Amino acid sequence: MRIERLSLDFFGHFTGKVLDFGKAGQASDFHVIYGSNEAGKTTVMEAYLRLLYGFPHREPYGFQHQRQNLRISGLLDIGGETRLFTRLPSRSGNLRGEADAAIPETAIASHLGGLSLDDYRSLLCLDDDTIEKGGEDIASARGDIGRLLFSAAAGVADLNAVLEQARAEANGLYKKRASTTRVAELKRELSEVETNIRTLDVSANAWRKLKDALQAARDEEMQSRQARDELRAEQAQIAALRRALPELGEMDRLADEIADCADYPERIDINPEDLVTMRTDRGQADAELRRLLDELDEAEKARAALVIDADRLAVAEQLDDLDELRSRMQTAVLDLPRRERAHEEALSDMARIAQDLGAPEDCDVTALVTSPGEIAILEDLRDKMRDAAAAWETEQREITGLQTRIEQARKAHQSLLEAPPQMGLVDLLKRFDADALAPAVATATQAIASADTALEQVLDALSIGACTFSALPVCQADPLTAADTAQRHADLAEKLGRFDDRLERLDEDIAAVKAKTTRLSEDARIASDEVEQEARARRDALWQAHRETLTSESADSFAPAMKTVDDINAARLAHASELGELRKLLQDLADAEARATTTREQRDGLAEQARELESQVHGLCSQIGLPALSPSAFSDWVALYGKAITAERQRNRLAEHHRETLDRAERLRKALTPLVALETPTLDAALLAARRLAETERRYQDEVRTASDKTAALDEDLERRQGEQGVLEDAAERTAAAWKAKVHELFGETLSPGQLAAALGQLREIREHNEKRRQAERQVNTMQDDQRRFTEASGALGARFGIGESDPLDTFRRLRELAEQAQADKSQHEKLGTRLEDGATRRTELEAKLEDIDRKVVELGAVFPETVDTSTIDALRTAVGKGLDVIAKRERVAELERQILDDLSLRKVEEARQLLADETATTLEAKAKSLDTDLNLAEERMSTATVARANAERDLGSVTGGAEIAELVERRATLQIQIEEAVLDYLERDFGLRLAEDAIRRYRDRHRSDMMAATERAFAELTNNAYQKLLTQPDGAAEILLAVDASGTPKQIGDMSKGTRFQLYLALRAAAYEQMVAQGVQLPFFCDDVFETFDEDRTRAACRLMERIGRSGQAIYLTHHRHVVEIAKEVCDVQPVVHML
Repeated sequence: MRIERLSLDFFGHFTGKVLDFGKAGQASDFHVIYGSNEAGKTTVMEAYLRLLYGFPHREPYGFQHQRQNLRISGLLDIGGETRLFTRLPSRSGNLRGEADAAIPETAIASHLGGLSLDDYRSLLCLDDDTIEKGGEDIASARGDIGRLLFSAAAGVADLNAVLEQARAEANGLYKKRASTTRVAELKRELSEVETNIRTLDVSANAWRKLKDALQAARDEEMQSRQARDELRAEQAQIAALRRALPELGEMDRLADEIADCADYPERIDINPEDLVTMRTDRGQADAELRRLLDELDEAEKARAALVIDADRLAVAEQLDDLDELRSRMQTAVLDLPRRERAHEEALSDMARIAQDLGAPEDCDVTALVTSPGEIAILEDLRDKMRDAAAAWETEQREITGLQTRIEQARKAHQSLLEAPPQMGLVDLLKRFDADALAPAVATATQAIASADTALEQVLDALSIGACTFSALPVCQADPLTAADTAQRHADLAEKLGRFDDRLERLDEDIAAVKAKTTRLSEDARIASDEVEQEARARRDALWQAHRETLTSESADSFAPAMKTVDDINAARLAHASELGELRKLLQDLADAEARATTTREQRDGLAEQARELESQVHGLCSQIGLPALSPSAFSDWVALYGKAITAERQRNRLAEHHRETLDRAERLRKALTPLVALETPTLDAALLAARRLAETERRYQDEVRTASDKTAALDEDLERRQGEQGVLEDAAERTAAAWKAKVHELFGETLSPGQLAAALGQLREIREHNEKRRQAERQVNTMQDDQRRFTEASGALGARFGIGESDPLDTFRRLRELAEQAQADKSQHEKLGTRLEDGATRRTELEAKLEDIDRKVVELGAVFPETVDTSTIDALRTAVGKGLDVIAKRERVAELERQILDDLSLRKVEEARQLLADETATTLEAKAKSLDTDLNLAEERMSTATVARANAERDLGSVTGGAEIAELVERRATLQIQIEEAVLDYLERDFGLRLAEDAIRRYRDRHRSDMMAATERAFAELTNNAYQKLLTQPDGAAEILLAVDASGTPKQIGDMSKGTRFQLYLALRAAAYEQMVAQGVQLPFFCDDVFETFDEDRTRAACRLMERIGRSGQAIYLTHHRHVVEIAKEVCDVQPVVHML
């Protein structure tokens, strides 16, 4: 798969951004995307990943366009077929194909080689963070070749950190002889719990007494609390009665105050403020009505005094009709002299232009005026005449120059024929098919060299210390037998380790039992069974002696011995439980010592078997010439030996396979040697020199052919141009005749054709001046006619009204004054009529408003009894105020009633009256004080009971151990489960790490040869041959990587600089990409500004590496450094395609 076009329709800060990568060429598919910081380089890479895998739920690139509007499309070349894909952020159907049709995800996913999004980022998207982690991981791997190859191929930049963290976590759970692991801590805690369980005891009699005391204290506390609660209830009742007594008095007082207002309404929906507003509105309406009647009377009188003159009103319309003539007459008085001067100036300008054109002085200048069409025809004829003459002159110059070039071409062709180069190399190279032979020879040489290198590497890998091999040694051991021996030895070592652990635990148990036995004996001060038996035997012996003699001396000797035995038995009887525990500990000690002896014998047997296996391996090593190796190391050496045999056979097969190609190459080299100026050249040198000579030969042939073709083409061009020159000469003569005929047709002999051709534009000037003359003449005539008409009309109207002014404009002004006065009288008459009509309407409205207010007062007063005065607004306001006060008092009475009943928990007021009938505030206060005293005594009694109960609980808690023992037993069970889980967790982690390391070793053995060779080439190129070779060296069960510098000195990875480790990691990733492509997975490879730590020389090498990656796939480098772009253009054989952002 490769990208042909990527379109960021709506993504990031881009809108409609298109990157065209074009079709894949035969050379490198290497692209550079350049832009400044924040230009969107990483955005382009993220857009491509969105196209493949879709948009995430939380999209960080939706800051300019909303997430639902994001859209990315692209043309992808999949297996030679170009397909269009579009990705949308919708939940389903977000992958679209042609015609915007939804397509399944497998349309893309099936071509990704099973890579997930995270896999693609890790394997094929290299950035600063990834390469830095990779460089650090190389250092932490300490050169382990298996980890390095697996990390690069899997794209895991921090594989070593992951493995080391996993091992640290496993060791944190369990490690042999460690005291800070999880299992060790749990075991210590378990031991402490078991010790506490054994040492903790409970006195049953004391516990029972304290239990009874606690129950009695609890009963007393309950009784005292009950008595206190009853007193509190009675106190609450007295407090309620004290509150209810004044409330009942207030309720009765309010009921008396509203007794005579029973017929007032229960609710009044009248706002007093509305009544104030009504009173104000009525006063304003009444005052406005009186003022309006006075104004209407005055307007009627003024209207009757006005007189309308119909004749004067009619003359206003006639004056309006004359107003336009008046305006034009005023303008003509000022403008007429100027128009007459313009007419004379236009005639003068036309005469001047006619003289410039060569016309006689007495000619009619208006006869020279022509139409625009005729002027255009004249201009066209003149231009054609000039173009034809210019074309003939140009063709004449071209023919002269062409004749000179023909002469030069003939001389150049002749000089080539006189000095030919060496000939025949082109045919020789074609006969041997040198273009195909050279790559075949390079492939054969490289394959054999790689096989030699691989053989040397495996021979180097067989070397151990000072023991090295230049050829394969003889080894009698086969890999299976060596592996079986190593496995048996490893099994024995593991068993020995387990036996050592078991012995260590047994020794710890024996020491612990001995310590417990000693401590128990010292604490109890009792004699052991041996001491008791010894005392008993001495007593029996003395008793036997006393029986035989029955003397006082024998009795005195027997009595102390008897007392000693009695004392021992009494002590042992008093400490029977300790004695039983001591005997059990002694039995456990004997068992543990027996198990330790058996385990030690088994361990010695296994050690002997391991030594026998090691002796066999040492014998085989001696036969081969190797130093003494462990069975595991010997098994690894035998496996490498098998690979060395395979490498030697592979090298021989390759040499035989390529023998024919190399023989043909040697024949070609011998044939070229006498033709090139080299002494015993190599094939590449001979081909290079021969290609240069052949190129010179081909160039000569091309130059001769080109010179001949050029001469013939020039001769043909000369003949064609000479024919065209005659045609152009005839055209020039025809156009000149047509020009003269047209001038004579229009002007006769008045104008000369030659002089007119140079000043043809002046005909347009004559026409323009003629238009000015005609326009001025029309304007003068129009102004004179307007003056005559205005004078006649204004005189007739003035005579009609007795106005006889000499100036028509003054007559018009006086007539206008009469008309305006008549119009003003008419307007005033109409205005007064309108005012009278509006006043009548407003009077009707005010009268209706007063009636409406009176009606509302009557309606609002209807809610009150007839005895209440509501005839006016003020009376209604008084009634409303009293009614609202009555309603408020009724609500207060109801509120007091509810409060009294709630406080006393009664249902009727009569019950409350009966309850309070014999009570006064003084009696209730006395009862409350008495209850306060009783309640204080009850609180003291309860406090005393509570303290007694707490003390009893404390005493019981300090004596009893049952609950604590139960908790300890539960904790012991929990600890045992936690120990089991920790051990299982450790085993799971340990087995997983072992499997991972085994998988890395298998990957190393399977891929080391190809990936090592590819990594070596890339690393040498990146470091400009500062490191020319990569070697492996056994290191226990693993192999470490060494880099050989230009001086031949091997260097470990940890000794390299940070930048060099980065380059090694980049070389490993490039080799992994080649492996991926070789396996059929070809996808675009992205690098995001990873050359920042490289100097200029290594940046050049890195650009060449990207070009090489582009030969097997599509390589895309993102950068904001301009010098990287210039370096890539400079060093790459085929310049990369640069995309600017």
